[in-house]
Amino acid sequence: MPGKIANRFVGYIHNQELRRPSWADLPAKREIQPHPMTGVIDDTTYDVLRPGVLIRSKMLRDHAHPAVFSTTSGDIFMTSASHGIGEGEIVWHAHRPDRTISEAVVEIPFTDVSLLKLKDDVVFVNKTFETDAGAVP
Repeated sequence: MPGKIANRFVGYIHNQELRRPSWADLPAKREIQPHPMTGVIDDTTYDVLRPGVLIRSKMLRDHAHPAVFSTTSGDIFMTSASHGIGEGEIVWHAHRPDRTISEAVVEIPFTDVSLLKLKDDVVFVNKTFETDAGAVP
């Protein structure tokens, strides 16, 4: 590599010397940025579950109700809004009833929170999505 370009001395810096995070360590971004005021929802089927990923259950699908639920936390278990999910109900990604992700095992009374037992093959990361501005809420 040349030490001079246009009669100017140059040096080289490696990525690890810049002290910026590896691309693999950066927070995940949504494929669709939700905007509730205009009716834009992110119903993408992500490979990894995170807080805010949309899920559905049979109870509301049979009534043709456009139900959407947000995940909040957990590793083996995950919490969800309980309205529309009965105990023992199977839960899946928003538009993928063929990809079952969990089963509702407990509905916590007077809280509108259900505890979902994740299937063994479901990966859950308890980190939120990064916004377009680069901020993590």
